[in-house]
Amino acid sequence: MSAGTPPFAWEGPVMLTLCINPADLIQGWHWNGDRYVAGTSWLAPFTHPALEHHHYTGPERTTIVIRERRTDIPPTVTTPEAWDGPIIMVSTTPSGRVTIQTSASVVVPLYTTVDGTGVIHASWDLNDLRGRTPSDRLNEVEVARLLALWLRYTPATFLDDVVRLTERATLTIEHGRFRLLFPDDGVHYAPREVQPGADVIAAFDQLLSEAIEHRVYDPDAVLVEVSGGADSAQVALSLTARHPGRLTAAGMLLPGLIGKQQAFRRDALITGRFAQDVTVAALPPMHPEGIRATRQTVSPYEEPYTEATTAMLHAAAAGRQATVWSGIGGDEMLALSSSERERLPIGHGRDVNGWLSNKTVALLETADEGLPPVSVVNEMTLLAFGYRAPMMLRANCWPMHPLADPALIRFGEWLPVQWRRGKRLARARLERAGFAPEVVHPAVSENFADLMRTAITRHVTPWLRLMLAQGGVLLDCGFIDPDGLTVTLDRIEAGGYVERDAELFDLLMVEQAAAAFS
Repeated sequence: MSAGTPPFAWEGPVMLTLCINPADLIQGWHWNGDRYVAGTSWLAPFTHPALEHHHYTGPERTTIVIRERRTDIPPTVTTPEAWDGPIIMVSTTPSGRVTIQTSASVVVPLYTTVDGTGVIHASWDLNDLRGRTPSDRLNEVEVARLLALWLRYTPATFLDDVVRLTERATLTIEHGRFRLLFPDDGVHYAPREVQPGADVIAAFDQLLSEAIEHRVYDPDAVLVEVSGGADSAQVALSLTARHPGRLTAAGMLLPGLIGKQQAFRRDALITGRFAQDVTVAALPPMHPEGIRATRQTVSPYEEPYTEATTAMLHAAAAGRQATVWSGIGGDEMLALSSSERERLPIGHGRDVNGWLSNKTVALLETADEGLPPVSVVNEMTLLAFGYRAPMMLRANCWPMHPLADPALIRFGEWLPVQWRRGKRLARARLERAGFAPEVVHPAVSENFADLMRTAITRHVTPWLRLMLAQGGVLLDCGFIDPDGLTVTLDRIEAGGYVERDAELFDLLMVEQAAAAFS
């Protein structure tokens, strides 16, 4: 247990599902041992010992504060700006106004809608809002972003009537109408020069150790995602240095030669450091027993490997209320700026696929309009938080992402380009720790490309053929060019698969979600 932290006997629910009828708010809120209740309205989020909640009632409003526990901030701090971690504040007035605020670290998304009767619904799981929206209208610009992989972190979701509450935002709902207030741009920094004799690796080590130390967790209920990659390895090194032989490693194992290399690297990182290692096979998306193949509702904001990740979390947690520690944020912490890159990453400016319609391509012209201010945490990191969080919460786990700590973000921005290019800092730390060159610099890139190829050629292509024959939401709404899609499928079936054909899976995800919510 972290020094100075209280015993783990917390039973309150947090992070966050609610159903509020504004007419109930004149009665006031009370805690019934399971949830906050006001008449027929309720606020009953997630239960986990890493989280806490507080209830403040004044003459003009009631505020419920839900936050990740920290060791370095007084518990009396109630404002999102002053809490260095995930926090949500829900304030209500007897007149029926509801206000929701977030901090800079939105590790769990919050989706909100108002149904046709004026009742407010919000949840970290977009699927909870199915059947709650007043219409099934699609947000056409967001659909275009998803199909083209021009991904942006915005309040817009693929449904017109559902809002994602972005970082440091304030959402007010009154008389059934949304009003979003945004903060100023997050403060960011330019690279600096390293002082002569400064130990960059030691500074990184210290900052990561402090980011871990400030969090509240039970070491005997810690799962560390150890993929074999450089980012998760940084977190694993720091955590096992604090708690040698007590933690659980977890991972998805890739098939084939890449999997053999991955297993070697994972073994080097895990042996002698962890109490146990729990692994599952990384199954291809849309495999016949998976939730998508059986047409269960899956949000388009969840990762493609939901089935395997869920199996890994349940197996590793083994019924415990675990914290799951990831390397998310490491890519962005050591990312090159647009002026330093040789080519554009995923997002704005990418060439569009031939199966996108002229309508979709035209919509992309407005893809960067109406964006929120520059976030404190990189927007791709925030999106990654949202992709992983629902799976973790369903497994009764809470996500921890120390590489996205504000101090580490600032440190990464200060680093000269030579420390960021090729993740030199992360690899140099592994070298200093004594790992073999095969661990520090793998011969081949470990990724899911082969698994996705299997998914597209075996499962997705037949599914899309059926959609072309029978119709679908995206076809009917004009987002997909059927001729262009037919040409692509013909090429794949003739053995001409190329890596970018993996983006057909994104088409499938959006189509399935649109059909489920319509």
